[in-house]
Parts: sequence; C-alpha cells; structure tokens
Amino acid sequence: RREAPVVRNKWAKGIVQSGVAGDHVIFDKGLKGQGEIVGIADTGIDMSLCFFKDPSHLAPYNSQSPAHRKVISYRYDKTWGSRRDEEGHGSHTTGSICGSTTTAGPAEFGGMAPEAKLIFDDIYVNDELSP
Repeated sequence: RREAPVVRNKWAKGIVQSGVAGDHVIFDKGLKGQGEIVGIADTGIDMSLCFFKDPSHLAPYNSQSPAHRKVISYRYDKTWGSRRDEEGHGSHTTGSICGSTTTAGPAEFGGMAPEAKLIFDDIYVNDELSP
C-alpha cells in the first residue's frame, strides 16, 4: 500500500528558473506554459489530486477532453497501465512539470508550466515501465 501523497515541490520552480528558491524570473516574464501541450509516459496519475482534478469534467480515460482544465487525454491498455498511480512517480513528475491547482493553499507547489495541458500515457505494468 502506497503512503499518502505529501506535497514537497515548493522550491523547485525558482531553483530551475534562476538558481534561487523563490526567484521566478521566467514566470515574471509571463511564461507559464500557456497554449502548450506536454506529453508524458510514466507510472500513472492520481487524478484525484488537486493538481489534475477538474470538478467540471470527468478524467479523460482512453478518450479526449480538450475542455478538461489540465488533462486532455489519459491512455492505458488492457496489458499496461490503469486509472491509478501505483508508484506515485507519475503523479510527482507530471505535477512537477505542469501541475496546477484551483485552490490557493497548494498553488505555490505547482509545476514549471502550470498553464500547459497534458496528454498522458500510463505505461506501468508488473512493477515495471513497459514500452
């Protein structure tokens, strides 16, 4: 059983953007991933996390939903992937890249491109990543 998620990515954006934890020089220029689509393949995404959840649209499992606020598509197959993130790695990496929330508290923990959307492939099977 996986432990409950803990948000720990507060300082990554500043360090990547400027080398200083709180200095968001790229965001200060208005660059936050607007109009971009990120493609990621990993262990899955916990779609109940505030960084991906959209209360107005269902998670687009094996479908497309351009109207979803974050995830355009979440693909998996009968032989690989699922609707879960068994390892937590996919949720972490995806959140670090493009996670964003609509609630004030954890907003500072969002990703490097918080306004980008996502196409995701869950490729986790039998405790391994599958091609």
